[in-house]
Amino acid sequence: MEEFNFQTSMGLNFANFDPSAIQASETINVTFVIDRSGSIYHYVNDLNTVLNDFLHELQRSHVSDRVLMQVVEFDTDVEVKTAFRPIANVPDFNVTPRNMTSLYAAMLAALENAVAYKEEQENNGLSSKSLVFLITDGLNNMPGSAADVKQKINEIYADEQNAFAFSIIMFGLGDGAGFEQARDEMGIRPEMMAKLGTTAKELRKMVNFISSSVSSSASGASVTSVTF
Repeated sequence: MEEFNFQTSMGLNFANFDPSAIQASETINVTFVIDRSGSIYHYVNDLNTVLNDFLHELQRSHVSDRVLMQVVEFDTDVEVKTAFRPIANVPDFNVTPRNMTSLYAAMLAALENAVAYKEEQENNGLSSKSLVFLITDGLNNMPGSAADVKQKINEIYADEQNAFAFSIIMFGLGDGAGFEQARDEMGIRPEMMAKLGTTAKELRKMVNFISSSVSSSASGASVTSVTF
């Protein structure tokens, strides 16, 4: 099957599922941008467990035929784990901690592909809602520009069609300082960020919100704030 290939401004390649092969008239495009720097080692098993529970539940749900997902993970490098593809074909999460934190570069790449894919869907007569979930326990300490991320987010929301169809949510995990500063530098709206602990209970709370956000989007509602 043909793919919609997209290369980001940093040269990352996304081999996305061909929008012309999508049967549904409207999709929910779910993006995960996941921190896998070395500091996550003490809770990574719980993180993988709750993410995979969510994935399997979504794969069994009545909206599964409408959901596509992309997963970008970052440490010193940024890796496309999977470009947009139907949820049934998304492999299990296996986040493995290593190295540093390329937060800004990862976020920019994921947003660029999310926007490009949404536009390509529209070119094929499809409508979509986009949910972007950034999960991090630290601040950027590698090359990358928060200003570039902010510019991309401003471009997204400058398009009136995205006002209620594109939600960008940030989860700051643990007791690290500066999450609000990183949020503001990237242009993520204050009401779209939550700070959580790293216990299994707290991670489950995060995933429950993600699950409810997908369900709300599928029923026509918009995600306008993070609430627990």
